[in-house]
Amino acid sequence: MMIMEDLRRALQDHVSEPLPPCILATVHLWRYARSGAAGKTALWDEALRLGICGDWLIGPRVECAWLSGSALGRMI
Repeated sequence: MMIMEDLRRALQDHVSEPLPPCILATVHLWRYARSGAAGKTALWDEALRLGICGDWLIGPRVECAWLSGSALGRMI
């Protein structure tokens, strides 16, 4: 998976320290995206310390996935 390796390498460069080994990783395209209109940018449960994000919350475009991830980062 060339894309996954590139993404992992970019993340490691950004955080400036070694990343732990992956337990599970997947990569997919937005080819058939039909999502959005959930009314929230991301979901965060402070008690569980669990959050979810994704284009399915905002809209069917890759930038919506990025916006959702950024929103979750701010919530955490």
